[in-house]
Amino acid sequence: MERSNRPAGASRLAVSRLLILSVAAAVLGACGPTKSTALIMDADVQLEAARTAGAEKLAPYEYTAAIEYLHKAREEQGYADFEVAIDFANKALDNAVKAKKKSMEAKSEGELPDISSSRMTFEEPAPATDEPGEPTL
Repeated sequence: MERSNRPAGASRLAVSRLLILSVAAAVLGACGPTKSTALIMDADVQLEAARTAGAEKLAPYEYTAAIEYLHKAREEQGYADFEVAIDFANKALDNAVKAKKKSMEAKSEGELPDISSSRMTFEEPAPATDEPGEPTL
């Protein structure tokens, strides 16, 4: 029988290092779903706070961006692409916070959007005729 030149302690050290690396990989691998879920929940809370602050009218760009990034974060999380979901959730969170802040600043300064120009008016449709011909637009 051939004996190894390595001391018995070196073998145990190699096994313990392998065990530590395996445990670390397992723990770090579970961070993606947890972190993405937490960030998506934070972004959702901030988005609701922005909506309450009137961001739909006072900070429409930031509010809409937050909604779309949050939607994309949820989609990527559904595909188990957690790193990408985390990136989109961070963008959603940032935009939601900006929208809330911008809305609150606008309210405190007394700036309210002019909604009279944004209202759509509709004209009555032309009466239908039974005559064949080109359609009217």
